[in-house]
Amino acid sequence: MKRDMIIGFVFLLTVISSVLGADDIYFLNSMSQTLSHYDTQTSELDNSFCELGLTTGSAPNKMTENDGILYAVITYENSIQKINADTGESLGYIYLENSSTPNDILIVDGFAYITGNNSYKLYKVNLNTEEVVTDVEVGTAPEGVFLVGTELWVANAGYDIGSGVYEPGSVSVVNPENMEVVRTVSTGINPRNGMLINDMVHVACSGDFGSNPGRVDIIDPDEMEAETVLELGGTPSSVGLFDGRVYIGHNYPSNMHVYDAESYDVLASPENGYFAGGTEFGFSGELLYIIDPGDYVSPSWCRIYNTTDYSLVDEFSIGVGATDVLVVPSGSSSDDDVVEIVNEFTNYPNPFNPTTTISFSLTTEVTESTEIEIYNGKGQMIKSFPIISSPHSLITSVTWNGSDQNNNPVSSGIYFAILKSGDQQIASHKMILMK
Repeated sequence: MKRDMIIGFVFLLTVISSVLGADDIYFLNSMSQTLSHYDTQTSELDNSFCELGLTTGSAPNKMTENDGILYAVITYENSIQKINADTGESLGYIYLENSSTPNDILIVDGFAYITGNNSYKLYKVNLNTEEVVTDVEVGTAPEGVFLVGTELWVANAGYDIGSGVYEPGSVSVVNPENMEVVRTVSTGINPRNGMLINDMVHVACSGDFGSNPGRVDIIDPDEMEAETVLELGGTPSSVGLFDGRVYIGHNYPSNMHVYDAESYDVLASPENGYFAGGTEFGFSGELLYIIDPGDYVSPSWCRIYNTTDYSLVDEFSIGVGATDVLVVPSGSSSDDDVVEIVNEFTNYPNPFNPTTTISFSLTTEVTESTEIEIYNGKGQMIKSFPIISSPHSLITSVTWNGSDQNNNPVSSGIYFAILKSGDQQIASHKMILMK
């Protein structure tokens, strides 16, 4: 298992890919029921990487990745489709209860947490047995689920399908161990997702697509109420962080806001005309990949922007009705090479708060400079540790205190420790920070 964990994330970087990021990017196309794959290292695009769902109109929605397997939510089939992230081969389905209409999925420590939009539940699935362990009732029409410290936050959109009216929005705070709702937080109308940023939770609320425009509620997780409300308008639905800036994707019409993570000053808005699209997005290196589903009849578009000046770098068409994008570190080194070089690469404790020790052992002489780089879930490097090599088998460790290169504390979430020798990435290890 340790060997599989190491080789699952190994890859080589060229000079170009060290800047742009050697990542696999996946696009979930709901209307065409396909998964597109884009290799940032080769610029190769495969719009037929995998077919999603078993029946027409099954509405694939969101996805995530764990240990080389993609998990795609198939909403109207009440299932999660498993896909080999390297080959696109479908590996089967995990089924929830009938009429649950799952929406979003989050994987933490071997368990998948899935929102049931129609059942008003959060499900806990054991990924080893592929069975639902338990579930808990949350609010009306739950959509996004995200991690804040050791707790799961579930965004309850509040849409009553019977009346066609949005109820007041809320977030259910769930203990993942016993699956109990420990608190409920009031939000703006139609909360869709959120993210912990600088010890505050930014929740994107889409509004009712009518007289109540969207906004972002910035919630103090200790006080459990909004400290600041950003009246952005539009339909905020997704949240991301890059280089001290918060990115907000709008659902319809598809567009983006960007604001400073500390001052909340708006740096870019739909009125500026920087972005075309932005429903969902991801980061690879210094580049921003956004999706524009358009009219949900014609092919969607991915547009690539420079995060420095928001200039358009490239664009290409993907499948119809794109609803999600996922950036995953890619692997290109052979298994044999890894086994020869790396004996062990791990961290303890894991999950951790706020400090963990990252240790590794090399089985051969290292002649080039060696370092450990830490990346967040968006593919951004946030910290690096230089390592002094020896002419013998190298056994060493570094301690990470959960801060970035500027010694600012980072938020809870999934991080990757990358072991690098010269230009070669020789091992990677997933870590979970829980505050």
